[in-house]
Amino acid sequence: MKKGIITPRAFAHFKAGHPWLRADEVVDRKLLPNRPSAIYFADRWWFYSPESYLRLRRIGPDQAGWMKNPRLERFTNADHFGAYFGQWLSAHFEETLQRKIAALNFSKDEDLCLRWIFSENDLVPGLIVDIFGADILVVQLLTAPIESFWFVLRKIISNVFEAHFKRPPKIVELRTATVRKREGLEIIEPEAIEPRPLKWNGLNWLFTPASSQKTGAYLDQRENHRRARELAEKFACRNAWDICSYQGGFSLHLLAAGLKVTAVDQSAAALDVLAKNVALNPQIDRAHLTVEKADAFEWLTAQVAAKNQADLIVLDPPSFVKSREGVASAIKGYTELNTLAFQCLARPGLLISCVCSHHISTAAYKEVLARAAKATDRKFEVIDMKEAPPDHQPALGFNEGRYLQSWFLRVE
Repeated sequence: MKKGIITPRAFAHFKAGHPWLRADEVVDRKLLPNRPSAIYFADRWWFYSPESYLRLRRIGPDQAGWMKNPRLERFTNADHFGAYFGQWLSAHFEETLQRKIAALNFSKDEDLCLRWIFSENDLVPGLIVDIFGADILVVQLLTAPIESFWFVLRKIISNVFEAHFKRPPKIVELRTATVRKREGLEIIEPEAIEPRPLKWNGLNWLFTPASSQKTGAYLDQRENHRRARELAEKFACRNAWDICSYQGGFSLHLLAAGLKVTAVDQSAAALDVLAKNVALNPQIDRAHLTVEKADAFEWLTAQVAAKNQADLIVLDPPSFVKSREGVASAIKGYTELNTLAFQCLARPGLLISCVCSHHISTAAYKEVLARAAKATDRKFEVIDMKEAPPDHQPALGFNEGRYLQSWFLRVE
């Protein structure tokens, strides 16, 4: 790379394999086009977004000269992009699919639900593809280049899926993420899809592809749901509170373990789906479920005042922080929430505490837990700490892809 193309700080990130270049990190902007493009710049291929602060996002592996052709330096036309990248994309999508299915080790009586393509983490920034069961793909289009090349990408994704599974997919396009506004793109409501029952960790679920949360379900919590059940059984827990339960990811597993569960969420619609999910599983005693439509902080505060306790508490709130500027406020919120939970735990008890933001490091969240324990005069042992499962793994050198933490604590 020639000197002076990007800033020294950006060069250090670049050499470490980071897949982003920001607008203020490009020194010689005359080298950049004025339309969403795939461009060869600084010895790598990138998606270029002219309106985004994240101006360049690397395509493909981090190696100099990858797919280099001196005569081809940029693509703005979708057909030309497909002709150049199509063979690699097809092979990459198929290899990624095979690798993730093998890593997740689905049982024969489980439906296939996984994140197939995870944006930068799977070398195609701005594109997320989730598989729901036999034939549905929910695709998030997050950036201007992905939108520009979507016609070609859609055909490649469909062809790879059909070749692998011997059936064509139904592709649902999701254009609701607020990051699209920073790319100069519109927010568009998706087509309505009816909930469908799918088998997940041996339980029946009503999944709603393209619904309000993520692409329709928290596919990244599959292993944590199982771990919660294992620990509840191991430590003979009798009752549990699932705080920010959504549609019952943790609740169903704990109910299946025989616990009495109180599920707390602000969304009446989510709690309604939770109740339907319970009804789909005849092995679960419906009388063991109580649902509470309430704010997590207010509900836990009321339990502290009433001196109510639970053997196991799950905290799985939405992300409290969207940017670096919000970290201090988020830390305060996480500390308060965990402090309330510590106050309500039986002695001994289990706490499952989750955080969903790359802005909060593991060290910072461990300190949150330590402060909450100290404030309540409790001690804990970390039984387990899980990050993202194999289909949501971050790319090397891309800490922004490391977003999920689930802490499993034994509290005295």
